[in-house]
Amino acid sequence: MRKLIVVLFLMGVCGGGWALGSVQRRPAKWVEVTLFFETRNLKPGVRVREVPVERHLSIGETGTLPLSAVTPLGREISPTFKVRRGDTQPFAVVVENPGDEPLFFFVNQHSMKPEEIAMAYKISCLCDSKIVVVPPRSRWYRIGNLSLSKYFPGDQLGLRHILVGLTFNQIKEGKLESLINQ
Repeated sequence: MRKLIVVLFLMGVCGGGWALGSVQRRPAKWVEVTLFFETRNLKPGVRVREVPVERHLSIGETGTLPLSAVTPLGREISPTFKVRRGDTQPFAVVVENPGDEPLFFFVNQHSMKPEEIAMAYKISCLCDSKIVVVPPRSRWYRIGNLSLSKYFPGDQLGLRHILVGLTFNQIKEGKLESLINQ
């Protein structure tokens, strides 16, 4: 009975914000997922790339490569893509540093819209409470994965991350060196 009440509640709730649709009563097979990346004090943008199956990259794997190196990642894709209910979708998040100085940033915990359907998905993403360092003229990436329940009640899902740039002085003054992701 309790499960039925939760399901009925979810079916009647509308989502909001970030220009996403509402929860549907008869959802389609596919869910439109949008990964929103906001940057603060961080000049390079964030890109999303495919994860080629043949490369055997692990979920949560993080790497840094020179910009001139061949990347193990697939082509750049839109941060909005479709995922079938009950399936998973791996993706790579990429930050490039074309400059001559190291780039430092951290990622706030993600938020999602609509909040009412938070238990119907699982994401392995950027959130790990560490400071990321991207060396000069390098590309940093992390392999993420989104899993949707076959009972996901909506037709859209938005996941938002805020990447906050730091200076080395801020890290040193805050005694945050132990949080640097090695």
